Amino acid sequence: MSGLEKMKFVAYQKVDYKEKVKRHSKFEVQINPDNFARSLSIDQPENKERGKKNSNGQNKSYRSETYTFKLVFDGTGIVPMRKFESDADKTEGRTLNDDLNDFLQVVYSNPATANPNFLIMTYCGQEFMCVLKSLNIQYTLFRPDGIPLRMTLDCSFSSVKKEEEEDKPKPNPKPKPKPIPPDKEEEPPVDCCVCPPPGYKLVQEDTTYASFSSSTEDMDSLLSSSNY
Repeated sequence: MSGLEKMKFVAYQKVDYKEKVKRHSKFEVQINPDNFARSLSIDQPENKERGKKNSNGQNKSYRSETYTFKLVFDGTGIVPMRKFESDADKTEGRTLNDDLNDFLQVVYSNPATANPNFLIMTYCGQEFMCVLKSLNIQYTLFRPDGIPLRMTLDCSFSSVKKEEEEDKPKPNPKPKPKPIPPDKEEEPPVDCCVCPPPGYKLVQEDTTYASFSSSTEDMDSLLSSSNY
């Protein structure tokens, strides 16, 4: 029969959950929480009241799940020490503050991105993708020199959705221009104005006045040659 499975945290750098953080990527708790609460909720549309016409719950949105529990860190020696990520972490003179710092480096700080790490929390036989939402630390027992011997952590985590490649918006491809057959010349659009070459006149000159002037000169010559 296998031993008791402890709550574990594994830290990743990004929401795609492909690459773990470089250092302090895992943490296993010393004592499992005695309770674990999982909260789910749905946002209803604000512009319509329930019970009114057309208030059928459409356009609803799902909030992130919330996981809340308490962890106890004990340094009195009554409870066996937790499992460390590597033998290098098993240094002499470790205190409860060192365990707390290891926990915070996994669930809280990410120096590379200045954001909390993206976590996979394993408990209750399930894996939860989440990020830290809030953390309240209470020191309840101390050594004579002030070093804490026991602390209680009120933890709250929010679920996150793993970012897949297909979830990212893809750019719309530009339509390719249709090829023009070699036997057909490209014709200008119908509404395109074709400009005439230089020196060409679209409107013919009016020759009516010129003809009338010519007829008047002939008449004057005839009158001058006559005996009138």
